[in-house]
Amino acid sequence: MPPSTRSRGRWIAPTGERTSTTRAAHAADTTAWKRALRDAEFPPEARVRFLDLLREQRTVKAAAEDLGITTARVYGRMKWDEAFAAEVDEILAATCLGGDQCGTEMGYRYGGRCADCRAAKHATRGHPSASPLRNDRPPADDSPDPATFGRTGTRSLSVPLEPFGRVSR
Repeated sequence: MPPSTRSRGRWIAPTGERTSTTRAAHAADTTAWKRALRDAEFPPEARVRFLDLLREQRTVKAAAEDLGITTARVYGRMKWDEAFAAEVDEILAATCLGGDQCGTEMGYRYGGRCADCRAAKHATRGHPSASPLRNDRPPADDSPDPATFGRTGTRSLSVPLEPFGRVSR
């Protein structure tokens, strides 16, 4: 077939290459398609029922199990559906099981799943300079001083090494 009549892919430029514009268009189309699939799997009626169950049971896991979905489906939807995320966060904040520890890692361990408890859990797993949200104490600074790193506190061997890494005795 001559090149002019050959069928080109939907997101390939007329020159035959993938440009940043065609890649962005493909990504947007794919995202819309995947969200339509997720919307069919977790329709608006099911979301309303989930919110009602969440108000009654206070945990995402119990409400999701009663509805026959996974918590990953709920939290995944919350990542891109801001309206749904706001409703869930509002309910979780009103019914947080973290008690006095709400907003800390211990609040999360006590069962708190509000936005502050989830953020505190993830903040402690991040970089050492990650600041805790509601803690009164400052974060621990365990990072070495870059000016002296590698110069102080280094250990030297008390026994000299022979060639090929053997220790002399």
